[in-house]
Amino acid sequence: MRILTHLTVFLAVMCLGWQLPAGSAEAEEKDRYKVEISRDKPVAWWRFNSPESPFASHGAAQLPARATKSVESGIAGPLPRFYPLFDDTNLSVGLSGSDRLVISDPGENSPLDFTNGDAITLEAWVQLKQISGEQNIYLIGKGRTNNPGQKPANQNWALRLTGRQGTARVSFLFRNADNRQGNRNDFHRWIASVGFRPDNAWHHVAVTYVFGKPDSLRGYLDGEPVAGNWDLGGKTTKPPVVDNDEVWIGSTLGGSPGATLSGRIDEVAIYRTALVSRRLATHFQCTRPDTRLAEIPDAKVPGNAILVELLDGVPAKTSWDFPRSRPVERWQQTAAAWVGLPRRYSSGGLIVDRPSPFLLRARSHLKLPAGKYQLVLRARNAARLSIDGRLVASTGFLSRNASGHEKVPPQVVSGRDDLVDLSPGHQQTLVDVTLEPARGNDHLVLLEAFVGGAGVRTELGELLVGIAPKGKPFRLMAASTDDSLGLSEVQWNRYVETFGQQLVAWNDQRRRTSDPLEQEYWKRRHRIARQAVPALTPPGTDTSLAAVDRWLAAAASDSSESVVGDHTFLRRLALDTTGVVPTRSEIHWFMARPAATRRGDAITRFLADPRWADHWVGYWQDVLAENPGILKPKLNNTGPFRFWIHDSFRDNKPIDRFVTELVLMKGSRYGGGPAGFAMATENDAPMAAKAHVLGTAFLGVQLKCARCHDAPYHPFRQKQLFNLAAMLNRRPLKLPKTSTIPGASLSGDSPVKVTLKPGTSIDPVWPFAELAGGELPRGLLRDRADARERLAALVTSPANHRFPHVMVNRLWKRYLGWGFVDSVEDWHDAKPVYPKLLDYLGRELVRNGYDLKHVARLIFESRAYQRPAHPAKTLSGNTPPPPAPIRRRLVAEQIVDSLFVVSGKAMRTEYLTLDPEGRRGSNTFLNLGVPRRSWEFAALSNERDRPALALPAAQSVVDVLMAFGWRESRPHPITLRDGTTSVLQPLALANSSASHRTVVLSDDHALTDLLVTDLSLMEIADLLYLHILSRPASSEERAEVVAVLSPGYSKRRVPGAIKSPPPSSRRLTHVSWSNHLHPDATRIKLELERLVRAGDPPTNRLTAGWRERAEDVIWALVNSPEFVFSP
Repeated sequence: MRILTHLTVFLAVMCLGWQLPAGSAEAEEKDRYKVEISRDKPVAWWRFNSPESPFASHGAAQLPARATKSVESGIAGPLPRFYPLFDDTNLSVGLSGSDRLVISDPGENSPLDFTNGDAITLEAWVQLKQISGEQNIYLIGKGRTNNPGQKPANQNWALRLTGRQGTARVSFLFRNADNRQGNRNDFHRWIASVGFRPDNAWHHVAVTYVFGKPDSLRGYLDGEPVAGNWDLGGKTTKPPVVDNDEVWIGSTLGGSPGATLSGRIDEVAIYRTALVSRRLATHFQCTRPDTRLAEIPDAKVPGNAILVELLDGVPAKTSWDFPRSRPVERWQQTAAAWVGLPRRYSSGGLIVDRPSPFLLRARSHLKLPAGKYQLVLRARNAARLSIDGRLVASTGFLSRNASGHEKVPPQVVSGRDDLVDLSPGHQQTLVDVTLEPARGNDHLVLLEAFVGGAGVRTELGELLVGIAPKGKPFRLMAASTDDSLGLSEVQWNRYVETFGQQLVAWNDQRRRTSDPLEQEYWKRRHRIARQAVPALTPPGTDTSLAAVDRWLAAAASDSSESVVGDHTFLRRLALDTTGVVPTRSEIHWFMARPAATRRGDAITRFLADPRWADHWVGYWQDVLAENPGILKPKLNNTGPFRFWIHDSFRDNKPIDRFVTELVLMKGSRYGGGPAGFAMATENDAPMAAKAHVLGTAFLGVQLKCARCHDAPYHPFRQKQLFNLAAMLNRRPLKLPKTSTIPGASLSGDSPVKVTLKPGTSIDPVWPFAELAGGELPRGLLRDRADARERLAALVTSPANHRFPHVMVNRLWKRYLGWGFVDSVEDWHDAKPVYPKLLDYLGRELVRNGYDLKHVARLIFESRAYQRPAHPAKTLSGNTPPPPAPIRRRLVAEQIVDSLFVVSGKAMRTEYLTLDPEGRRGSNTFLNLGVPRRSWEFAALSNERDRPALALPAAQSVVDVLMAFGWRESRPHPITLRDGTTSVLQPLALANSSASHRTVVLSDDHALTDLLVTDLSLMEIADLLYLHILSRPASSEERAEVVAVLSPGYSKRRVPGAIKSPPPSSRRLTHVSWSNHLHPDATRIKLELERLVRAGDPPTNRLTAGWRERAEDVIWALVNSPEFVFSP
């Protein structure tokens, strides 16, 4: 089961079921599972406890199971630590690729034949590694083997797992005896409405059925009944196919990899009776915490908070008529309003998808005096509000849209100052309600809301309940009137911002507590690494020098050059850690620290800053070729695994764990998990593309040319790239014809060699024994049969010295502008400069739990980092680089994000989606949210460049990013962007809409409030330089600013002028995919583009003439070279 973390303490319901009476003979039996199963008399039962095939059947019929040669036997099955029915010697078998176990049918009228009136029970224990959407994995089935002499599609019966929304759901399939060729309706399939996520847990699955009685089907997961539906072929009273085809365990269709179990299986049994639920419950006992929560009765719902719960197992239909399951998530909040939901995380700490749809349920006891009230309910999807058991308001179900020709809906204006206008794509119900007197004025309020549904994204949108006593303004419904908030535009915008911050905190707490077993595993791995890698002591005896400087001095490359001043150091440090210039408050804090510890204190503070994650995401998006598309995300794109990158660096995840999670590609594909890395739809060999990315990113191995032939200028063969690809594929790969050189054979003197023929099968084996060979240290692998996990372990093994060297080289080059190895992604024939320092930093990385911040601190503390920057031309020639930074232009994200830090404004873009209504699925449209930092942007182009699908505010930011080298599309990995200076760069900084917002002194500008205070001109000059360039002005600079600002200074303030309220952080529009072909859609978007170009309205608290003078000074400082270069 998934192990979820909830924001409130919940009862961990232990799944221990029926137990034998204490003291009985059977209770003393060590193998209690055998006792339980034997009571139910299976006709066939395979246990896999022998070390090799064939495996005997322990049922009434002698039906041995023969394994194909690649089936892994003798591996651990369910063990008593979590599954107390088993003993500690229990074994299972592992399958992948086309593995299977085969049982021959005894012939006519065998115990494996069933017809109408016959009852069947199928059960198995399974530990599942992965399952994709719509995949059907066979656990046990008779027929449909594609064996010679058998009819096609002859499915007698089968127990399967079907993939839905990232979960594996129990499924039963058979084909009726008509078995008409090509008629899919002769199949009859039942699928459970709930399932489990692939993880390290064992799950018990079962179905019971009486053929000819379609309503008799019962499904079971972990000992409990699960609801489900007949879909393909529907219900039938017809009998099944009966023939003498084989029974296969773990696969079907000739061993099709798509139908084969990837994982372990144990205790597979067949019964000729329909076991009742009470008996199947005894087959599953578990001491893992149940992920579902105990129900809280209405009477015990708190009265001082809103109790929020999420319920899975909701049918994908437009009806409220379904049984409510127990909640799987629960938390409390103060008000009945949501603009998003906390993420769900797996037991490995990865973002996972919730099943679609699911239900949000919110309850509270509110103190409301008797009287008349007006209520407002707003929701994107179906919602309903009840008070004291009486339904008072509801909204309709969201409809899926497949057209672009709808009319653009009109803006719903509330017409009231106390009620913000309705957001696009949402519904509203306004009702008058009279509350009768109640004891203590206590009223039970219940809100239920659908999230997601068939063919739509699982996005909540905005959901709120507002209440207004007669004659009073609307406020959010809250558990306490002291905590309730108004619903005016300004108040709602403030709530949206606050709730967004709360979501970040909730996600941090959930993620960091979701994976205790995973954290223990990595602690154990890091202990192994420390034991394998001895420490190095820095040379020399001058302990006043940082360790890095001692190594440089020993290499006769230390310098007596002095370090930069404090203001320069802080600006450099802030840009290198947070990606933005320091704020004035940070500068004041820094300068107030004791001089002796000032820089060390700053390093500690900025390394702990959560913006560390923001600064790293853009770097790894380039290196890992993260390339999501907001339109048709499956079309030659990756998923948006940017959110996993951000989470990883926000948590300071060890870099070896980061690499391992990337290689394993688990979690959500479209929601931000590393599974998005696996996507490469329009690609003949997607795993070869991913192997190329991993090689350059973490091994310094350039395999790009090995995609179609042996690399002509590197010692790598095409086979080595496809060895890695096969490991990622977890099974052998056949070389596609499209991955070869077309046409005639190459000439003998050509440097290009082809050593693989199309169709050659390449095995999943590690091809770089020179980097990490031999056996892996014990404890690194959890599943030795998983080639993908083995690849991750070999890359990150402490025996692989290349990996830590590559990583510290990446850090060094990022912070100093030059590397120990100049090409961070191609180490072929490389001779590192300062090799002993490189080795020392690599060992420090490994010995300190692969903590990048530890190595960053060593670099930041060094005099080498703190010296003045040298011009890039000093890197020319054959001499080692100077022990100092090279002058570097800021990357695009640093420039743009620093512009918004200077202005203090939010980016205020649209949602990054072409379907803001949420009426299509994630496989058609992504919604990447409203960006707050530059890494959150993506390509905004649409398939026909239709103006109605433009996102003008987002495009205004993207234009500046692209001018400075940001890649709108990342089809291939790079580390260093094109650093060419172009005419677009000064133009973008001087005249773009984004830079205009930085300069214009609107009421929400960070400097406006200060400029209307009693500051002298000298103080204003220092303020502007400190705010923008992170240093005080020189006397000459100060004089220049004073000269510009003196005219009109004494009368700059406008008497009686009032500060305007802050704008919303989002730009909302009614134009969506559903209506983008309507003429009004284009007109609306063109007007929005005009407003974006017009920019923010200037403040009316400063006279226009003096304000423009101040804006000229801001413009000049922002456009100075000092602003766009690292100091």
